[in-house]
Amino acid sequence: HFGAGTFKITSPIILDASNRAISLIGDHGGSRQQGSVYPTTMLEWHGGATEMFTLRSTFWNFKDFGVINKGSGTDAFRTVSSAGTGMHHVFDNISFCVGTGSDTQWSRSAIRSEGNGFGYTTIKNCEINTPAPKFLDYNGMSTSNGVTPLLIYNNHISASSDGGNFTFLYTEGENFDIITFEENTCDQHGDAQLLLF
Repeated sequence: HFGAGTFKITSPIILDASNRAISLIGDHGGSRQQGSVYPTTMLEWHGGATEMFTLRSTFWNFKDFGVINKGSGTDAFRTVSSAGTGMHHVFDNISFCVGTGSDTQWSRSAIRSEGNGFGYTTIKNCEINTPAPKFLDYNGMSTSNGVTPLLIYNNHISASSDGGNFTFLYTEGENFDIITFEENTCDQHGDAQLLLF
C-alpha cells in the first residue's frame, strides 16, 4: 500500500511471485487526474530507457494511483512471458498521465506485452490521457496462445494536443479471441488523432 504522496522510481520494479494474488494500491478511492492536478498517489519514473514495472507472473492488481514518465522510460508496465505466465492482471482507477515541461510520454507504450502474457486481464475506471504513442502494445512473439479474454470497461480515453496522435491498442503476432470494450468515453482534442484499434 503506497498511501498518499509522490514516489520516485529510478530502476524497474520486478514483480515475480507466481500464483499469488498481490495488489499494489495507492490512496484508496483517490481521484484520477483532473486537468493538471495529478492523483494523490503518483509513481514517477526518473530512470533510463526501460520500463517502470516488469511483470513476470500472474495475478497482479494495480489500483488507485497515477503513473508518469519524468525520465526516458519506454513503458510504464511490461509483461514478459513465453509460457502463459503473467496473465490475470487488473488495472483499476489508474491515471496514465502526460504532463508538460519535464514530463514526457513513455517512448513506446503505457502497457507492453511480450509473448502471450496478458490474457484474462481487466482495465477499468482508468484515466488514459495520451501517456505514450500506444496504450496497449501487444507483441505475441509468434506464440501459439492468444489473449483471451480482454475486458476494457468504463475508462476515459483521450488524445490530447499535449500528447499528439494516440493508438489505444496495437497488436503484432498476437491473436485476440474476445475483446469486450464497454462504457468507455473516448475524446480527441486539437489536431491529435485517436485510433482505437
